[in-house]
Amino acid sequence: MAIAAGLRWSACGTFDFERLATVAGHCIYLQGGGGLNPWSSGRAFANLVNAVARPGAVVVQGPCSVGGDEKWLRDLVARLLSQRRCERLVFIARERASIDLLENAGLQGDGISLVMDHDTALSLTSADLLELGELAAMPAGRYHLVVTREDNEQPVGPRSTVAAFGSRNVICMDPAREALTFRQWLRMHLFATTIQTNRLHSAIAGAVAGKPVTLAGGSYHKNRKVWEFSLAARGVEWADSIRRPAAPAWDRMPGWLRGSYKVRRLRLAAHRVPLA
Repeated sequence: MAIAAGLRWSACGTFDFERLATVAGHCIYLQGGGGLNPWSSGRAFANLVNAVARPGAVVVQGPCSVGGDEKWLRDLVARLLSQRRCERLVFIARERASIDLLENAGLQGDGISLVMDHDTALSLTSADLLELGELAAMPAGRYHLVVTREDNEQPVGPRSTVAAFGSRNVICMDPAREALTFRQWLRMHLFATTIQTNRLHSAIAGAVAGKPVTLAGGSYHKNRKVWEFSLAARGVEWADSIRRPAAPAWDRMPGWLRGSYKVRRLRLAAHRVPLA
Protein backbone atom coordinates (compact mmCIF):
# COMPACT_ATOMS: atom_id res chain seq x y z
CA MET A 1 0.00 0.00 0.00
CA ALA A 2 2.88 2.36 0.81
CA ILE A 3 4.54 1.59 -2.53
CA ALA A 4 1.25 2.17 -4.37
CA ALA A 5 0.91 5.54 -2.64
CA GLY A 6 4.41 6.56 -3.77
CA LEU A 7 5.80 6.85 -0.25
CA ARG A 8 9.46 6.67 0.72
CA TRP A 9 9.50 4.36 3.71
CA SER A 10 11.41 1.83 5.74
CA ALA A 11 10.19 -0.88 8.10
CA CYS A 12 11.39 -1.89 11.53
CA GLY A 13 10.36 -4.10 14.42
CA THR A 14 9.67 -3.11 18.01
CA PHE A 15 13.28 -3.55 19.17
CA ASP A 16 14.67 -1.32 16.40
CA PHE A 17 11.87 1.24 16.76
CA GLU A 18 12.81 1.89 20.39
CA ARG A 19 16.23 3.04 19.18
CA LEU A 20 15.16 4.71 15.95
CA ALA A 21 15.78 8.45 15.75
CA THR A 22 12.96 10.53 14.29
CA VAL A 23 12.52 14.24 13.63
CA ALA A 24 9.52 16.55 13.35
CA GLY A 25 7.55 15.71 10.23
CA HIS A 26 8.25 12.01 10.30
CA CYS A 27 5.17 9.85 9.85
CA ILE A 28 5.16 6.74 12.02
CA TYR A 29 2.74 4.03 10.94
CA LEU A 30 2.06 1.27 13.46
CA GLN A 31 0.65 -2.09 12.49
CA GLY A 32 0.49 -5.43 14.28
CA GLY A 33 1.98 -6.42 17.59
CA GLY A 34 -1.21 -7.76 19.11
CA GLY A 35 -4.41 -6.10 20.23
CA LEU A 36 -5.14 -3.18 22.54
CA ASN A 37 -6.79 -5.23 25.25
CA PRO A 38 -5.91 -6.39 28.78
CA TRP A 39 -5.19 -9.98 27.75
CA SER A 40 -2.61 -9.14 25.05
CA SER A 41 1.16 -8.87 25.45
CA GLY A 42 1.02 -5.06 25.68
CA ARG A 43 3.52 -4.65 22.84
CA ALA A 44 1.11 -2.80 20.55
CA PHE A 45 0.32 -0.20 23.21
CA ALA A 46 3.99 0.19 24.16
CA ASN A 47 4.79 0.92 20.51
CA LEU A 48 1.95 3.48 20.35
CA VAL A 49 3.15 5.30 23.48
CA ASN A 50 6.70 5.31 22.09
CA ALA A 51 5.42 6.84 18.86
CA VAL A 52 3.18 9.58 20.30
CA ALA A 53 5.97 10.67 22.66
CA ARG A 54 8.08 11.84 19.69
CA PRO A 55 7.82 15.64 19.20
CA GLY A 56 6.39 16.80 15.90
CA ALA A 57 5.71 13.36 14.48
CA VAL A 58 2.56 12.31 12.68
CA VAL A 59 1.47 8.97 14.15
CA VAL A 60 -0.96 6.63 12.39
CA GLN A 61 -2.23 3.59 14.25
CA GLY A 62 -3.20 1.08 11.57
CA PRO A 63 -6.61 -0.59 11.68
CA CYS A 64 -7.13 -2.50 14.92
CA SER A 65 -9.72 -3.25 17.59
CA VAL A 66 -9.76 -2.36 21.26
CA GLY A 67 -11.41 -4.14 24.16
CA GLY A 68 -11.44 -4.31 27.93
CA ASP A 69 -13.43 -2.86 30.79
CA GLU A 70 -14.10 0.87 30.99
CA LYS A 71 -11.60 1.65 33.76
CA TRP A 72 -8.79 -0.27 32.07
CA LEU A 73 -9.34 1.58 28.81
CA ARG A 74 -9.63 4.99 30.51
CA ASP A 75 -6.33 4.41 32.32
CA LEU A 76 -4.74 3.37 29.02
CA VAL A 77 -5.95 6.47 27.20
CA ALA A 78 -4.90 8.75 30.09
CA ARG A 79 -1.37 7.36 29.94
CA LEU A 80 -1.30 7.80 26.17
CA LEU A 81 -2.42 11.43 26.37
CA SER A 82 0.04 12.22 29.17
CA GLN A 83 2.93 11.01 27.00
CA ARG A 84 1.76 12.69 23.79
CA ARG A 85 4.26 15.03 22.12
CA CYS A 86 3.40 14.22 18.52
CA GLU A 87 1.79 16.78 16.23
CA ARG A 88 -1.04 14.52 15.14
CA LEU A 89 -2.47 11.11 15.99
CA VAL A 90 -4.70 9.24 13.57
CA PHE A 91 -6.21 6.14 15.15
CA ILE A 92 -7.89 3.77 12.71
CA ALA A 93 -10.38 1.24 14.08
CA ARG A 94 -11.74 -1.75 12.18
CA GLU A 95 -15.29 -1.30 13.43
CA ARG A 96 -17.56 1.25 15.09
CA ALA A 97 -17.60 -0.40 18.53
CA SER A 98 -13.89 0.30 19.03
CA ILE A 99 -14.31 3.95 18.05
CA ASP A 100 -17.15 4.33 20.55
CA LEU A 101 -15.02 2.76 23.28
CA LEU A 102 -12.10 5.10 22.56
CA GLU A 103 -14.34 8.18 22.48
CA ASN A 104 -15.93 7.20 25.79
CA ALA A 105 -12.47 6.63 27.26
CA GLY A 106 -11.46 10.19 26.36
CA LEU A 107 -9.26 9.78 23.27
CA GLN A 108 -10.23 13.14 21.83
CA GLY A 109 -8.68 16.55 21.36
CA ASP A 110 -6.83 18.79 18.90
CA GLY A 111 -4.74 16.81 16.47
CA ILE A 112 -6.46 13.49 17.28
CA SER A 113 -8.61 11.76 14.69
CA LEU A 114 -10.59 8.55 15.09
CA VAL A 115 -11.50 6.97 11.78
CA MET A 116 -12.84 3.61 10.64
CA ASP A 117 -11.41 1.46 7.88
CA HIS A 118 -11.14 -2.20 6.88
CA ASP A 119 -8.43 -4.48 8.21
CA THR A 120 -5.22 -3.82 6.25
CA ALA A 121 -4.94 -7.48 5.19
CA LEU A 122 -8.15 -7.05 3.21
CA SER A 123 -6.17 -4.90 0.77
CA LEU A 124 -4.45 -8.09 -0.40
CA THR A 125 -5.68 -10.09 -3.39
CA SER A 126 -5.67 -13.83 -3.99
CA ALA A 127 -2.68 -13.27 -6.30
CA ASP A 128 -0.83 -11.63 -3.40
CA LEU A 129 -1.52 -14.65 -1.22
CA LEU A 130 -0.19 -17.02 -3.87
CA GLU A 131 2.98 -14.96 -4.14
CA LEU A 132 3.44 -14.89 -0.37
CA GLY A 133 2.73 -18.62 -0.18
CA GLU A 134 5.04 -19.34 -3.11
CA LEU A 135 2.32 -21.15 -5.06
CA ALA A 136 1.61 -21.05 -8.79
CA ALA A 137 -2.16 -21.53 -8.46
CA MET A 138 -4.81 -21.72 -5.77
CA PRO A 139 -4.98 -25.28 -4.36
CA ALA A 140 -8.30 -27.07 -4.69
CA GLY A 141 -8.09 -28.13 -1.06
CA ARG A 142 -6.97 -31.20 0.85
CA TYR A 143 -8.84 -30.95 4.17
CA HIS A 144 -11.49 -29.06 6.08
CA LEU A 145 -9.75 -26.71 8.51
CA VAL A 146 -11.24 -25.87 11.90
CA VAL A 147 -9.21 -23.14 13.62
CA THR A 148 -9.86 -22.62 17.33
CA ARG A 149 -7.89 -20.12 19.34
CA GLU A 150 -5.62 -21.48 22.05
CA ASP A 151 -4.74 -18.26 23.84
CA ASN A 152 -6.22 -15.62 26.15
CA GLU A 153 -8.65 -14.46 23.47
CA GLN A 154 -10.41 -17.79 23.09
CA PRO A 155 -14.18 -17.60 23.58
CA VAL A 156 -15.82 -18.47 26.87
CA GLY A 157 -19.06 -20.34 27.45
CA PRO A 158 -20.70 -23.25 25.63
CA ARG A 159 -19.72 -24.02 22.05
CA SER A 160 -21.80 -25.66 19.35
CA THR A 161 -20.83 -27.33 16.11
CA VAL A 162 -21.55 -25.17 13.07
CA ALA A 163 -21.32 -27.97 10.48
CA ALA A 164 -21.13 -31.75 10.34
CA PHE A 165 -18.19 -33.08 8.36
CA GLY A 166 -19.00 -36.78 8.58
CA SER A 167 -16.04 -38.90 7.56
CA ARG A 168 -14.36 -36.20 5.48
CA ASN A 169 -10.79 -35.17 6.17
CA VAL A 170 -11.03 -32.63 8.99
CA ILE A 171 -8.24 -31.19 11.10
CA CYS A 172 -8.71 -28.90 14.07
CA MET A 173 -5.72 -26.81 15.12
CA ASP A 174 -4.48 -23.29 15.75
CA PRO A 175 -2.13 -22.42 12.86
CA ALA A 176 -0.77 -19.51 14.89
CA ARG A 177 0.75 -22.13 17.21
CA GLU A 178 1.58 -24.83 14.67
CA ALA A 179 3.16 -22.82 11.85
CA LEU A 180 6.91 -22.24 11.97
CA THR A 181 6.83 -19.37 9.44
CA PHE A 182 4.30 -16.95 8.00
CA ARG A 183 4.62 -18.77 4.67
CA GLN A 184 3.58 -22.03 6.32
CA TRP A 185 0.74 -20.33 8.22
CA LEU A 186 -0.60 -18.98 4.94
CA ARG A 187 -0.23 -22.29 3.09
CA MET A 188 -2.13 -24.08 5.88
CA HIS A 189 -5.12 -21.91 4.97
CA LEU A 190 -4.65 -21.97 1.19
CA PHE A 191 -4.62 -25.79 1.09
CA ALA A 192 -7.91 -25.97 3.02
CA THR A 193 -11.18 -26.81 1.26
CA THR A 194 -13.25 -24.90 3.83
CA ILE A 195 -12.37 -22.92 6.95
CA GLN A 196 -14.29 -22.62 10.21
CA THR A 197 -12.58 -20.37 12.72
CA ASN A 198 -12.79 -18.01 15.66
CA ARG A 199 -9.46 -16.43 14.64
CA LEU A 200 -10.17 -13.28 12.65
CA HIS A 201 -7.12 -13.41 10.41
CA SER A 202 -7.74 -17.02 9.51
CA ALA A 203 -11.15 -15.86 8.26
CA ILE A 204 -9.57 -12.94 6.39
CA ALA A 205 -6.99 -15.20 4.71
CA GLY A 206 -9.74 -17.57 3.64
CA ALA A 207 -11.98 -14.78 2.39
CA VAL A 208 -9.22 -13.19 0.30
CA ALA A 209 -8.37 -16.63 -1.11
CA GLY A 210 -12.00 -17.21 -2.06
CA LYS A 211 -12.52 -20.20 0.26
CA PRO A 212 -15.87 -20.95 1.95
CA VAL A 213 -15.37 -19.46 5.43
CA THR A 214 -17.39 -19.41 8.64
CA LEU A 215 -16.32 -17.01 11.38
CA ALA A 216 -17.39 -17.43 15.00
CA GLY A 217 -17.20 -15.18 18.03
CA GLY A 218 -14.23 -14.74 20.32
CA SER A 219 -13.92 -13.33 23.81
CA TYR A 220 -15.15 -9.81 22.92
CA HIS A 221 -16.85 -7.83 20.16
CA LYS A 222 -14.01 -7.86 17.59
CA ASN A 223 -14.97 -10.84 15.40
CA ARG A 224 -18.66 -9.99 15.19
CA LYS A 225 -18.16 -6.29 14.46
CA VAL A 226 -15.42 -6.81 11.87
CA TRP A 227 -17.63 -9.44 10.23
CA GLU A 228 -20.52 -6.96 10.06
CA PHE A 229 -18.33 -4.13 8.69
CA SER A 230 -16.03 -6.04 6.34
CA LEU A 231 -16.54 -9.77 5.93
CA ALA A 232 -20.26 -10.36 5.50
CA ALA A 233 -20.13 -8.59 2.13
CA ARG A 234 -17.31 -10.93 1.09
CA GLY A 235 -19.46 -14.00 1.62
CA VAL A 236 -18.12 -15.06 5.02
CA GLU A 237 -20.78 -16.82 7.09
CA TRP A 238 -21.32 -16.09 10.80
CA ALA A 239 -21.75 -18.60 13.64
CA ASP A 240 -22.09 -17.72 17.30
CA SER A 241 -19.59 -20.41 18.23
CA ILE A 242 -17.73 -23.47 17.01
CA ARG A 243 -16.56 -26.65 18.69
CA ARG A 244 -13.59 -28.88 18.08
CA PRO A 245 -14.78 -31.88 16.02
CA ALA A 246 -14.37 -35.27 17.61
CA ALA A 247 -10.90 -36.78 17.17
CA PRO A 248 -10.95 -39.86 19.44
CA ALA A 249 -7.41 -41.08 18.77
CA TRP A 250 -5.93 -37.62 19.22
CA ASP A 251 -8.06 -36.67 22.22
CA ARG A 252 -7.18 -39.88 24.10
CA MET A 253 -3.45 -39.17 23.93
CA PRO A 254 -1.81 -37.87 27.11
CA GLY A 255 -1.21 -34.13 27.04
CA TRP A 256 2.57 -34.51 27.04
CA LEU A 257 2.34 -36.70 23.93
CA ARG A 258 -0.04 -34.36 22.08
CA GLY A 259 2.33 -31.54 22.86
CA SER A 260 5.32 -33.33 21.37
CA TYR A 261 6.76 -31.54 18.34
CA LYS A 262 7.24 -34.78 16.40
CA VAL A 263 3.74 -36.06 17.18
CA ARG A 264 2.16 -32.76 16.14
CA ARG A 265 4.11 -32.80 12.88
CA LEU A 266 3.06 -36.39 12.18
CA ARG A 267 -0.57 -35.39 12.75
CA LEU A 268 -0.26 -32.56 10.23
CA ALA A 269 1.39 -34.87 7.71
CA ALA A 270 -1.40 -37.44 8.12
CA HIS A 271 -3.93 -34.78 7.12
CA ARG A 272 -1.69 -33.57 4.27
CA VAL A 273 -1.23 -30.16 5.90
CA PRO A 274 1.81 -28.27 4.53
CA LEU A 275 4.83 -28.76 6.79
CA ALA A 276 6.80 -25.83 5.38
